[in-house]
Amino acid sequence: MAQLIKLFWRLDYPPSYAFLDHRGAVLKLLATAPFKWTGGLGDGQLLGSFVGQSNTDDFRLLVNVEQSSLNGSIVWLAPRQLEKVGSYEEFRDLNDLIAALLKVCEVKVMIRAGVRPIACGSHSQSCPTPITFH
Repeated sequence: MAQLIKLFWRLDYPPSYAFLDHRGAVLKLLATAPFKWTGGLGDGQLLGSFVGQSNTDDFRLLVNVEQSSLNGSIVWLAPRQLEKVGSYEEFRDLNDLIAALLKVCEVKVMIRAGVRPIACGSHSQSCPTPITFH
């Protein structure tokens, strides 16, 4: 069974003027998310962007929200079963946060969306079946 170690994601969309109009709502969503932003929550590298970093005993999380992109990564300190990634609380919470951020930013069209899992396992193991998330 494949063991998930790290997951990168990137969602690119046309410039969101709603993001500029609702920066306070975006920051409030991040601040009230069920993650403890121990690594900080504040301005990102790009002008007007926000970044949050959470470091717990179980995982490391990075979330970056920009006018035309939402991206980040999660690193599990103890590997997780790839087939069960949707059942882990931190993944479900992250999925809910991303869905809420896309709604506030009024994202209707994705230019590019990608998820890159970093996993380990033997070649004799079969590939996991695709998982659908909301």
